[in-house]
Amino acid sequence: MKNANHGTKLTGSTKHKKPPEPADETTKNPKDARDDEGQLRENQDELGVGPDHETDEMEQGNRGTFP
Repeated sequence: MKNANHGTKLTGSTKHKKPPEPADETTKNPKDARDDEGQLRENQDELGVGPDHETDEMEQGNRGTFP
């Protein structure tokens, strides 16, 4: 049984890429509009909604665009 373990031999070395470093938790999302009225308007334009699209439940729960 000269070649009995031929399927388990690896040829060469495999180099795995290092996973990316996690994002810094203090980095602000560029689309975050919580303190920026201009960004809020830009986001609304991009989504095709107006300032009146929030329902009462959304305003009470501070839940963004989820009803």
